[in-house]
Amino acid sequence: MEEYIDSIIRVGKILIGSIMVVFVLWYIVKDIVKAYGKDSHEPD
Repeated sequence: MEEYIDSIIRVGKILIGSIMVVFVLWYIVKDIVKAYGKDSHEPD
């Protein structure tokens, strides 16, 4: 039973970590796209 719980915890940590990485990448990409869109529409 303990092995089963340990495997669930391990999978949960991997899932949480991957979700956090995806969110961070999404924020970075969103900021880059916003910056490029601003540059193309409003040249300084």
